[in-house]
Amino acid sequence: MLERAVSPSRGLAAAVAYPNLAKFKACLDEWREEFLTEQDRIARAQRKRLPEPKVDPEAKARISNGLDELVAQLKRGFGPSTQAE
Repeated sequence: MLERAVSPSRGLAAAVAYPNLAKFKACLDEWREEFLTEQDRIARAQRKRLPEPKVDPEAKARISNGLDELVAQLKRGFGPSTQAE
């Protein structure tokens, strides 16, 4: 951030036409937020990933059965007149 601030082409001299402390502070605050956002993004990208969850055969069978029941219900139709009582 300091390198950006002192750069003649893209720093404070280029960003502020008529220098005063309030304008400098406004630019530096904006650049600080950009810098912190970028640092946070980099830190999140470098975090260790969670391991893949273990496959539970019982849950997998329950899900498969539920999907089969849903497919059968949708094939029968899903209006009130097609519901079995």
